[in-house]
Amino acid sequence: MRTFRVQGVSLVGVEALLVKVEARFERADRQRTELVLSGLPDLVIRESRGRLLSALQANGLRLPQGRLFLNLAPAGMRKGGETLDLPLALVAAAAVGHITGRRLGQALFLGELGIDGTLHPVPGGLAAGLAARRAGIPRLIAPS
Repeated sequence: MRTFRVQGVSLVGVEALLVKVEARFERADRQRTELVLSGLPDLVIRESRGRLLSALQANGLRLPQGRLFLNLAPAGMRKGGETLDLPLALVAAAAVGHITGRRLGQALFLGELGIDGTLHPVPGGLAAGLAARRAGIPRLIAPS
């Protein structure tokens, strides 16, 4: 089992706080894929599990049977909003082997997923860019 990490942000007021989105997948004989989400997510993020599964499937990325662990770090900070949908989808796809994770750590990702797999813009792009610059992250990837 390998752990994958992607950088995202959570907005607090007008400030973007960096959030490390982590994923690990454990194969198991189950009837479905179980998603385990930790790290003080708010209701919007908890509801993203359905959007995540639907968006991945709409793009031909089926999750194998097993348990997908998703964590938002730092664990002690409450995270909120739809800005973490894209990082969650990317790290989940990497954890189950649909994409390689080698370049995911070189950018900050933000965006909301539609259930059909489309990516929707989110507020906070400028704040996210400033947070990325302060942290030395060279790229910001987000919908226009």
